[in-house]
Amino acid sequence: MKNILMIILTVVLVLSSIVYAWGPERETFTMEEPASYPTFNSIMNNPTIGDERDFVRIGEIDADVTQMGNEVEIVPGKQYLVYIYFHNNASSTLNDEEHDNAGVAFQTRMSSTYSQSVKKGERMSVSATITAENSNPVSIWDEAYCTTNYDEVLLNYVEGSAKLECDWDANGSVLPISLFSSEGALIGLNGLDGVVPGCEEYHGVVTYVLQAEEPTEEKIVSTNEQANQGAILPQNIDIVEQSSKNNTTIILCSVIVILAVICCLLIIKNIRNKKQ
Repeated sequence: MKNILMIILTVVLVLSSIVYAWGPERETFTMEEPASYPTFNSIMNNPTIGDERDFVRIGEIDADVTQMGNEVEIVPGKQYLVYIYFHNNASSTLNDEEHDNAGVAFQTRMSSTYSQSVKKGERMSVSATITAENSNPVSIWDEAYCTTNYDEVLLNYVEGSAKLECDWDANGSVLPISLFSSEGALIGLNGLDGVVPGCEEYHGVVTYVLQAEEPTEEKIVSTNEQANQGAILPQNIDIVEQSSKNNTTIILCSVIVILAVICCLLIIKNIRNKKQ
């Protein structure tokens, strides 16, 4: 009995640790009922990407339409676009001086990491973190994934390809290489100044390009070097609202609940047997 309980508890703990591909768990909002304070990517019904907590996408760059999803299969010689959405969910009514700019996020930064090597049988991540000094939570993160059917594929950042896209003055700004550091890079709407007002009209996207290459002796030694090839810029981006991560979350949560119930029933049965 003890062994069975230990196995069930172990499974529950393991599954609990992998339920979310994003974090942290936080209060959520809708487009109709935004937040009353600065908070990033917590709206559930965004018309562009759906659940904003799933804000990192990746896709193979295509000359016609580049489809962005939660997972992509990497092929040597291809280029891949990483798409990172940001949106301060505070109500626009809080942005003005009358409300002490209570809806505006300050010192907003973004950082991103990617796996420089993807091997057959592995599922490697591309992640992004968004922080602001006055947002709640202070930091949020999300991941997308890469797989390959090749023995190994190297991924290199295409120099100068990290750009911010928005409807304001900062549109087209090239982000510094600090984007790939723990400190991150400042983002913003009227400049890379860390200032992001609340409301959907102030949303933005950061994209960058990864070049996939087969490993050679020279490339294995210098996997940190940036790719020399220029980025092939996609003409159109199709954001596929995938529910794989959400479905996985629902399934795993259901499994956890079922196992927890079984565990409780076994404990109760064990107690009753002892009393008899």
